[in-house]
Amino acid sequence: MTALVLAYLSKRFVEDPVRRWDVLTGSTRLTFAAMVLGLAAVGLAVAALL
Repeated sequence: MTALVLAYLSKRFVEDPVRRWDVLTGSTRLTFAAMVLGLAAVGLAVAALL
């Protein structure tokens, strides 16, 4: 149950606002740059756990 609540909160307050952010929706280059930065952040977090 906790996972469902966290998933909903993540979608509602993180994913949806970023998806509609005018800066990212107006530029493909900025969208991909943000994607790469996000992937790097997740990769660093995973590497820190290993």
